[in-house]
Amino acid sequence: MASQDSNTEIVGNLSFIDKELKWLEEVLDELNEINSGAGEQTPGRSIYDLAPPKPDNGIYASLLKAHSFGFDERIVLILALAPHLIPDSLNLFKIDQIPVCFGGYVGKNRAFIPTGETVMFILAGDDMGKRLQLLKLFDKNHVFYKENLIFLQEVSKGDPELSGVLMPSRDLIDLVTRGQVRKPDLGPDFPAKLIHTEMNWTDLVVTQHTQNELNEIEQWINYSNQLTSDPKLGKKLKTGFKALF
Repeated sequence: MASQDSNTEIVGNLSFIDKELKWLEEVLDELNEINSGAGEQTPGRSIYDLAPPKPDNGIYASLLKAHSFGFDERIVLILALAPHLIPDSLNLFKIDQIPVCFGGYVGKNRAFIPTGETVMFILAGDDMGKRLQLLKLFDKNHVFYKENLIFLQEVSKGDPELSGVLMPSRDLIDLVTRGQVRKPDLGPDFPAKLIHTEMNWTDLVVTQHTQNELNEIEQWINYSNQLTSDPKLGKKLKTGFKALF
């Protein structure tokens, strides 16, 4: 039964992500028409008229609801994920030469890789006020950074910050594609090793105070997704669980 429920959740998750990708495509098609002059007959025409799909099933939808992400945040999230889900999903202009104003570049597999400038082109255009407002999405006090969701890749000294690649974290990609986060690989960036033992929690000898704190960690691991996705509780809870051993 558990396996069947898990499969149902994954299917629901992928179904919603497909809706989100189609919404992104509609937004970019609309932007292309507006910029080409096709939208001149409709004064005030804007990509913001295209409402995003209502979050329904799956981990990705729960993530959007837990943080009450709006139009701008959702565009940035799905834009970052798109090359990792469907590599050619951003090849909208169908041209070899990408306009400088669009930012980004063509990767080794010919897929378009977005940058911070791509975000600005889509959501702000040449509106300087809007561009400055959008910069907060890449601040360290934004939930994108705090929750390790997406970030701008570091650039060479002297290069504009927004020329950095829009990167989804490995944890976010895992949640979206696998429904769970993989254990980190041993390496220079993670100098630790996963060990196995025949013992269990009942074999652990610690003080009652330490045991209570370990129980809190276990409860957070088991139920954090349900708690943070709750419309009321999610806003009041801390964004993560820190433990020092």
